[in-house]
Amino acid sequence: MLSDDLAASALSALGFDVQVIPVSGDGGKKRPDFIISSRGETAVVEAKLKLDDAAEASRREEILSNGEVYVSEHVLGRDETLSAIVGRSNRQLRASPLDADYKILMFLAHCINAKVVADQMVDTLYGRTTVIEMAKGAAAKPCYFYRNSDFYRRPELDGAIVGYVAQGRAKLRFCINPYSQKFAELRASDLLLPFGGAVIDPIEEEAKGLAYIPDPDIERKENAFSKLFPLYDPVLRHLAAKYQKGHLTRTDFNSPEITIRSTKHGNDGG
Repeated sequence: MLSDDLAASALSALGFDVQVIPVSGDGGKKRPDFIISSRGETAVVEAKLKLDDAAEASRREEILSNGEVYVSEHVLGRDETLSAIVGRSNRQLRASPLDADYKILMFLAHCINAKVVADQMVDTLYGRTTVIEMAKGAAAKPCYFYRNSDFYRRPELDGAIVGYVAQGRAKLRFCINPYSQKFAELRASDLLLPFGGAVIDPIEEEAKGLAYIPDPDIERKENAFSKLFPLYDPVLRHLAAKYQKGHLTRTDFNSPEITIRSTKHGNDGG
């Protein structure tokens, strides 16, 4: 499978020892894809690949062939289709009898606007959005667990490797699940060393003043009124009080990709 080949190649390039898990003899029952190891620590990995929708890829080719500009419409924030991928992966990992230190989802976007699709997966795992203090000159910060998150719903998933393919190479980040029982163990694990600084740890970011996290007991359910009037959003009001900020607003940025085909070289660019 293409997903397995790309994932195994990307993990090997980071320096992991990658062991492919054979298909179960029990009626071909689906198992996770790999066991990876580094410095004696191990993780069982289920790999998923996001490719282009065939109809959209065909439409894109037609537009570019006509010399027109193709624009993909992507918006950051939680994505229910990606959440379903997380759910399926988690069920496979939970059902696995294989012994390893951690259970990890690996998600690769190899599609139109792949970097943004990877960011959407991070947003989905963490319930992440961007919060902006309305005071002049104030910096925007990520807010983790602003809305319902897949990591919160699935604490048995210890983390996720999320990335995208660009120019034939996979660019990866490791996302730690703060709700995993193995959170403290994993964040100190040598298994993270191959990722260098490409590790997302919301607890560390908050401690450094780089992110917001609402308290666990705050109601996350959004309604039409709070969407139109963020000053009345209970989560934003809570964050303003917790971090002693002024009025806050939040947004999921539009992130389109604009592509044209060069008639001189026949290449796409965006």
